[in-house]
Amino acid sequence: MAINTTDVNLILDRLENITRKSRETTSMRAIVNAGSRTAFLRSNDLIGGAPKSELERFVSLGVVEDYAPGAVLFAAGDDCGSIQAVVTGIVEIQREHEGSSGAVALIGPGDLIGLLGAITGGKHRSAGILREGGQVLTIPGTAFMKALEAMPVIAARLVRDLAGRLMGAVKRADMAPAAQRQLEGSLAHFDLAVVLQSVIGNEEAAGTLTLLDDRDDAVADILVACGRVAACRFGQLTGLSAFRQLFLGDLAQYRFFYVESDEAREMAEECPLGLGGMTGMGLLMDCARIVDENRRLEAGPLGRPETRLRSTGVALDWSDDDSLAMFQGLMVALRQERCLGEVLEMVGGSRFEARSILDELIANGAVEIVG
Repeated sequence: MAINTTDVNLILDRLENITRKSRETTSMRAIVNAGSRTAFLRSNDLIGGAPKSELERFVSLGVVEDYAPGAVLFAAGDDCGSIQAVVTGIVEIQREHEGSSGAVALIGPGDLIGLLGAITGGKHRSAGILREGGQVLTIPGTAFMKALEAMPVIAARLVRDLAGRLMGAVKRADMAPAAQRQLEGSLAHFDLAVVLQSVIGNEEAAGTLTLLDDRDDAVADILVACGRVAACRFGQLTGLSAFRQLFLGDLAQYRFFYVESDEAREMAEECPLGLGGMTGMGLLMDCARIVDENRRLEAGPLGRPETRLRSTGVALDWSDDDSLAMFQGLMVALRQERCLGEVLEMVGGSRFEARSILDELIANGAVEIVG
């Protein structure tokens, strides 16, 4: 006998009325057509690359629920009996520390929650709250484990993920032996400026915001203390150039990990003025200006590697000590005609800084574009 989708939904609507008091949800719907509901999982590092058939199988194991703003997905102490996948919205993971509750992670669309707990059992150590509401797919852990044999790609990726978590936990333990407050998440879902605003907003705190690649290696470190950014490293760049460069590239592939520590406070005391002599919020405003300026530069001749440049021989005094080395490097490189791409490779450092100085040199007649 064929199943009438309308009848199924009517039955589920009645079940929803029964369970409404025990769960803060606005509606509950079974996933009748799993194939149309897998798109949100494609961004997931663990299972997003699995075959469509396995994703459909995964989604068909559970139920999607719509949560109202402020709804509690799970509380600390609740059983870890299911896997939850965020479809829409943001889940704020909160943990108690010294009598107060604070956010330790932000989970966005496509991310999974409770995977390890659903496999091993136990209790949630934290609470999960949907501040703005959203949709979450919930899959019973027992159903997931029984279905793994039919999902070999997901099973293999799960093994690698668990091994990676173990290694990552060891690295983070080394990075934060005296941790006080922690916050972590993915920059695929959160803007770096928003994360920094949250960290800088606590003017009593001092800590380090680290960006991690997919191997849990640190690619950038930002030292924050008392509402200012005291130091920054990004790749081979340091200081203000490194901080600005963070806002000029795509950071979606990185995760962030923030931890407060006494060591960070002591290091910050050696840099009392902050980067550029600015407050943290002032620095973020400066970076917003830099982003706009970079767009302007990239839209013109200085955005094309093939643009040819040369020095005109006009003498120019450079008064900015912070960028003096870059200025001198550019002038040496342009003693003979070169293409922009070659010049940028020769001087190294921040490409934005190099382009900005070249723009000023062109305006002052010390450098000219020849093709």
